[in-house]
Amino acid sequence: MQLRGIRFWLVIAVCTFTLALLLGGRWFYQQRFVETNLVRELRNIPGVETVNVIEKKDYIQVRLGLGKVWDLQKTYMKIRETVSEVYDLSGVRIDIVNKPDPDLEAVWARAQFAVYQALIQGNFTEMAEVIDRQTGQAGVANYKVQMDWDNVYLQLQQGDNYSYYVIPRVGENRTATTASGKRSGGV
Repeated sequence: MQLRGIRFWLVIAVCTFTLALLLGGRWFYQQRFVETNLVRELRNIPGVETVNVIEKKDYIQVRLGLGKVWDLQKTYMKIRETVSEVYDLSGVRIDIVNKPDPDLEAVWARAQFAVYQALIQGNFTEMAEVIDRQTGQAGVANYKVQMDWDNVYLQLQQGDNYSYYVIPRVGENRTATTASGKRSGGV
């Protein structure tokens, strides 16, 4: 079909080719430069061993494997800061991959009630006491509980095993972010 010397099929073909080229270029840029640089920067953070960036339908998932971390709060804040340089954090879910240890999981299974109760009622001192008691009963020698305005951070360490939990203090549809590790001292 022609209209005043313009072939519509040619215009449509050129537009389709241009759109495909632009979308392909954006995908290549995102994969090659943005995500590669993000993974490199995250791996430079002390304690971060593995990083996977996965694009989901509604969000971007950043999955991290941590080694021994002495201060989960500082490590997590550095991770968030690094991710925020690339993505809007409201569209990102940061997951710390758990490396389970039965004793540490048992402590979390019992202590999580005190953590979530503290988030609702504000009795954080009692939460710390319950965690201290639970870790003592389980023989977990090293642990650390920290908090800021956004999260409660729980580190449990025993031998070569360690579990990390980052529990959001506010927000809807948020769940605990977990990983595994070792206990590093009192509350």
